[in-house]
Amino acid sequence: MNGQPRAKPREGFPPGRSTLHLDTMPKEAASPAAENRRAMLVKLEQTDMNIMRDHARACHPEECCGVVLGLLARDAIQITDVLCAQNIAEGDRRRRYQIEWSVLFQAYRQARGSGHRVVGFFHSHPDGTRSPSATDQAEALPDHLYLILPVDDAVAGDPSSWLARGGTFDPCPMLVQGGPVAR
Repeated sequence: MNGQPRAKPREGFPPGRSTLHLDTMPKEAASPAAENRRAMLVKLEQTDMNIMRDHARACHPEECCGVVLGLLARDAIQITDVLCAQNIAEGDRRRRYQIEWSVLFQAYRQARGSGHRVVGFFHSHPDGTRSPSATDQAEALPDHLYLILPVDDAVAGDPSSWLARGGTFDPCPMLVQGGPVAR
């Protein structure tokens, strides 16, 4: 190993290559010192963004949710697929989400079979905010990407992207590639 402690597998998640841990990322991106972190560029296809927007509109006024699969490069995360899920959270689904288990299992099986990883999750904020909420910060899995779609009057905006690291979120620039924009 590189002398740094290895992240322990989180209960209920398969170990191995389908999870994104700092020790599996390039050293430049995995630096524990915030001032030495490089922003991870998030690349996704317009069609994947359209899928997330459509799901956010269909779930409104509740939060939508889903799983994001992808590949890691030196300073980038290439999103290769998004899987929409039903929000099964107990209580007020306009303010919180929980991804249905069958979609999580499907995502990890798909990642394992393709050599890709479950790199993160997406959800909407029906109040139109683009940044992580206090609930998002409290419940985030470390070292995972979070895409947040603001929804205002049932119109889903462009997602913001965040990498959860040690109780905080680092903003990540996004590059949307190809395809028509659906609004």
